[in-house]
Amino acid sequence: MSNFTKTRRSKLTVKLLGIFAVLIISVASIMLISVNLLTTRQFKRFILDSDLIIAKDYAILLKKYYEINDNSWENVNNFVHTIWKDSRDRMSMLMGRYTNHQNMMEPAAIPLLENSQRLILINNSGQIITDSMNLKVGEVHPPEHWLKGVPIRSAEIIVGTVLYGSMIDPVLNPMDKYFLRSVNWAIGLSSLIIVLISIVLGYYFVSSIVSPLNHLSKAISQITEGDLDVQVSIDSEDEINNLANNFNEMSSKLSEAKKWRSQLTADIAHEIRTPITTIQGELEAILDGVYPLEIGTIKNIYQDTVILSSIVEDLQLLESFEVSTKLLNLKDENIYNILDNVFKSFKSSAMEKKILLVKKYDRDIPLVRLDERRIRQVLNNLLSNSIRYSPGGSKIIIAAQLVRNSDENELVISVTDSGIGIEKEQLPMIFDRFYRVDTSRSRGSGGTGLGLSISKTIVESHGGRITAESVVGEGTTISCIFNLSESV
Repeated sequence: MSNFTKTRRSKLTVKLLGIFAVLIISVASIMLISVNLLTTRQFKRFILDSDLIIAKDYAILLKKYYEINDNSWENVNNFVHTIWKDSRDRMSMLMGRYTNHQNMMEPAAIPLLENSQRLILINNSGQIITDSMNLKVGEVHPPEHWLKGVPIRSAEIIVGTVLYGSMIDPVLNPMDKYFLRSVNWAIGLSSLIIVLISIVLGYYFVSSIVSPLNHLSKAISQITEGDLDVQVSIDSEDEINNLANNFNEMSSKLSEAKKWRSQLTADIAHEIRTPITTIQGELEAILDGVYPLEIGTIKNIYQDTVILSSIVEDLQLLESFEVSTKLLNLKDENIYNILDNVFKSFKSSAMEKKILLVKKYDRDIPLVRLDERRIRQVLNNLLSNSIRYSPGGSKIIIAAQLVRNSDENELVISVTDSGIGIEKEQLPMIFDRFYRVDTSRSRGSGGTGLGLSISKTIVESHGGRITAESVVGEGTTISCIFNLSESV
């Protein structure tokens, strides 16, 4: 069983960790691609905006040249190369200092930078008038390119267009590509580190889930093998802890049910052993000729069978009410009529033992929805017990009281005797099956031991509750409490 548990745990760990890893890698990949595209796009936009500022400066210089030169572009090529050489020299000096001090770029990258910063002047026909690189002078530049340039206006007339850097060729220059590669490499490395850290943390996270489940799995295996006392201990405050608490509660109830079932089996065996033994002994005596086959002998055997039958009927009734409350025949009943009928039926029995039977009712109790026959059965059980255990000259009170509370009204039906009373430690067990306060009493004098258990089940099936209070030597009060605001 342990190997099976480890295998299942391993599969669950791998499955959860795999899902976690796929999720993290997917998110990291999407983030990497998105950041890469966004960085490239924004970087290109930044370069274009920067080149646009430089192109505007060159446009101002070239406008002045055009106006000084009598509105002509003659010899503009020499002028462009002059200002271009000055700016290139300054750029070379700055880049040389930057690379020497920061040691972040090879000196060979300087010519690449110089070649990328190209300046072109185009006339209104799209023909290149001058090119700082002397590459395409005289050619006609594509309209989609020179339309992005900075126009030169003289007397509100466009006389030319300046293109600079990325306006000429939208493809990134080598230095720009180098920068983007550096950024993307840093982003990729960061993503990889995040993925690795997330997987490590995910492993501990998955283990924190799988490990308690493994403990629960082992505990369940122990229960299937018959160990109902197993408990699990999980140190957490989440749903898994709730699951463990529910499991522990289930285990405790199963253990109690097992003990109760064993005790019930022993009690039933004990209860039916006496009448069966008596019947068997009397039949053997008849067969051996010890007892004559007479009506008196048959009558004794019949009485023993009646006892057995009553035990079986009580057990069936108890089980039926525990399985379903649909056995109740509920109607709106007058509680006074029920109590009066019970009072009259037990009055003669009480008088035989010289016991005073008293009734005490509230007169404002409304109709109550209940099963008259079953409630009479409860009262019969309570009164028969009280008469059986009360001495002569004592008093038994059967009462009905309406208790009004702020949120609900309750009907309390009680039977109070002046009998021998019940010990405090025995009081919680009097509603258990086959339990007798006086264990020395026989079945003939002590009943089946199921009366109070049946009474408790019937009262609870009506949505009520039954309680017991007792003082040794003074008497006992059994109360049946029904909530009048609830319908069964």
